[in-house]
Amino acid sequence: MDTQSLLPTGTTLLEGRYRIERYLSSGNFGNTYVVTDTVFGELLAMKEFFLRGYCFRAQNGKTIDISPAVTPERVNVQRDKFKKEARRLRELTNEHLVHVHNMFEENNTVYYIMDYVRGESLAAYMERTGRPLSEEQVLYLLNQMLDGLDEIHVKKIWHLDLKPDNMMIDKDGKLVIIDFGASKQIGRSGQYTGTTGVLCYTPGFAPLEQVNQDMNSLGPWTDIYALGATLYNLLTNQTPSIQNSKNLAFPSTVSPKTKRLIMWMMSLETGQRPQSISQIRQYLNSVTKPEQPKKNQDSKFKKNVLLAVIGAIILMFVGFLAFSGHSDSSSTEPDAVNLYYKSALGICSYTGSLDDNGQPHGTGEASFTDGRYYKGSFNHGVMEGTNAYFRYPNGDEFEGTFENNSFSYGRYKKASSGNYFKGYFRNGQPDDGTWYDQYGDFIETLGWRDKER
Repeated sequence: MDTQSLLPTGTTLLEGRYRIERYLSSGNFGNTYVVTDTVFGELLAMKEFFLRGYCFRAQNGKTIDISPAVTPERVNVQRDKFKKEARRLRELTNEHLVHVHNMFEENNTVYYIMDYVRGESLAAYMERTGRPLSEEQVLYLLNQMLDGLDEIHVKKIWHLDLKPDNMMIDKDGKLVIIDFGASKQIGRSGQYTGTTGVLCYTPGFAPLEQVNQDMNSLGPWTDIYALGATLYNLLTNQTPSIQNSKNLAFPSTVSPKTKRLIMWMMSLETGQRPQSISQIRQYLNSVTKPEQPKKNQDSKFKKNVLLAVIGAIILMFVGFLAFSGHSDSSSTEPDAVNLYYKSALGICSYTGSLDDNGQPHGTGEASFTDGRYYKGSFNHGVMEGTNAYFRYPNGDEFEGTFENNSFSYGRYKKASSGNYFKGYFRNGQPDDGTWYDQYGDFIETLGWRDKER
């Protein structure tokens, strides 16, 4: 992006309320910045309406003027659409959808303030790691995608630009769907409330009805096709196309059930895809053949779409560990996150160094989904090493040595009483050592008779 088209770092807007910290990204319709809300001291994101090719900065570096080569009405149509986008997002409440907090006009343009997701897009994650995601990771993320899409579809909003670039993972491993610039909404009259009939789309992620600009054929199934294409991209790091959607090649590690789901979602005919998010959930939760769409005229494609697989994909949480990521960064670069992985420990999300197989190795930290927290050493996916710290949701703490994912030697303190144990542990429980009260006075000794034997 031409830096002359951007507001400089340090610029303040809305009478000093928002201060620009850094530039994030640009699209055809605007620029996005990280800003500080100076009233509450919060980091937020701010989107500025800036129609590429039609708008430019005045000499003061702030005000936006319109190119004499285009009529103001054409730009105003897109400006109104930009405002509608902000109002639509303002109505959304699901945690997996970006939220809008404010909208205002300044510098002869429009701005809206939204959540700043401290993380990175799924596309950026794959580019950074150089590998696709595992099936377990994709299914974990899919549940969050479905939660967000369910709300917008209930409100008759179609996103129309689902893809890994528009799905962010924050520092806690939560997925957030962003960029509703292409979205359409059906009003009470049954007509679309958008100001233009042009359908923007991303090749590879858009179905035929969108590519063909067939406004009357849009529906939840349009987003569902894009969602299927997104899942395929995450599993393969390859962008599908309409031409090869009937012959998608999957890694051998992907289960037949997941393959069939994606093929079903990417059916060329709108009526042969899942018609709602609930149909996808039914398929994922079923152990028998789910209810399917009406008969397909293409018998070969019918086989790909209608088959269901017996058996459920059960995500096993082994041992006492189930991680969700944790990180803190003051870097001026976008915050990088590490998606969860599946190991003998269970399904985990982790921040720290990795070995060549993508397993935690070296120093790292993790926040557990139920509030537990660990910081210390990892040995090829195993929590192991000295100077480790572990905290339970109730405040109980351990400091010391971990071996094979469990307490080995150290100090365990109960938050409720302040009493603590110091010594050796067996199977994660105090075994050979001494209990003290909160003042450090002796309570009892454990394990000495076993030791004498």
